Amino acid sequence: MPEHLRSGDHPHFETWCQLIDRSVTDDGWTIAAVCEFAKIEDLPERKKLTKAQSIDLAATAAHMGFAFEPDPRITGKNYEWDQLVSIFPATEELSQDIASYHAAAVLLELGVGIAAADGQIDDIELGRLTSHLEAQFDLSTQDSARLEHLRYLLAKQPPSDFSAAKKLQKTLSLKQRKLVGEFLVGIAAADEQIAPEEVKALGKAYRALGLSASDLDELLRSVSVLPDETESQESAQTVFSLDLNRINAIMQETMQVTQFLRDAMLADVESDESTPEPDERGKVRIPALVVEKPKTVSPRSAAVATPAAVSDHGDDRLAGLAARLQPLLKAALTQERWTRKALDEIARSHRLMLGAGIEQINEWSYEEFGDAVFVELSDEIEVQRRLLE
Repeated sequence: MPEHLRSGDHPHFETWCQLIDRSVTDDGWTIAAVCEFAKIEDLPERKKLTKAQSIDLAATAAHMGFAFEPDPRITGKNYEWDQLVSIFPATEELSQDIASYHAAAVLLELGVGIAAADGQIDDIELGRLTSHLEAQFDLSTQDSARLEHLRYLLAKQPPSDFSAAKKLQKTLSLKQRKLVGEFLVGIAAADEQIAPEEVKALGKAYRALGLSASDLDELLRSVSVLPDETESQESAQTVFSLDLNRINAIMQETMQVTQFLRDAMLADVESDESTPEPDERGKVRIPALVVEKPKTVSPRSAAVATPAAVSDHGDDRLAGLAARLQPLLKAALTQERWTRKALDEIARSHRLMLGAGIEQINEWSYEEFGDAVFVELSDEIEVQRRLLE
């Protein structure tokens, strides 16, 4: 964090709050142009802020308890001078899993581009898209809120150039890009038909992904209840009625998009961290705030979870328990009772859902010790540490 933000109130706090108060839209969102905050911070006007300036603005907002969406610490993209951002209360400094959120945001951007192609964004399509992403990427409460704010911005200014798809062409294999293409077809089909405008947008997205028109035509024919003889040149003029069983199967198949897209974004974050940006004079300087990799423990739960920083050496007591579940159990064993919220934060820090984690650990515990490690009470979770002593 920049030195002047490390302690005390920011000198421009009141001015920021005044700007935020007058930026509330009629439908209750808070939207403002980046340049309005840049002027408060005395940044000179330019078409695009530097990476360091962009990151400093987002960090300043976080210091005052606000979050910006989009956030350059996640996207790696510099702010445009007139770019609109959504402002909302921050419940944590930054996403605990930047790669997962970034991947979800990329798919949201592509999905909204397809959904908006017919001139109106269908609530069914957006709802299906958002719920699918939240579930598949296991987003935290903060990141789910962040995704909603991004969705609002994208719905107001739908992307049409599919620039995100062009970037994926450089980082994903052909097979992976085909799965992304299938995912987009599934989103377009959420209202049980694909209009000619959506077919045209899908074609543009497929080209941006480096996929051929024949790939799209073949997929459209496979999901359509129209006769197979539909020619590719007729596709752009056809409203496709769909086989919903086939569409649901596609959405199940494309769940694997989650992991490889997340891996690609993680590689992007690591690459971005190691590449300092030249300033206006061509000299390289280190940004004021670098993107942090996902932490092992949530900052809010660090006080109670620190003792769980157990040695990486194997623990014979946990033999037979899946490796991915062991960090959660080790953390839980540091005390006898937990609030569900505190234990949930630790589970999420290890990319686990608490309910599923408890169930699987208890299954293992019953087999090993004849009893459950976790006992769920009305508002707390008891840990039977004696079983492992």
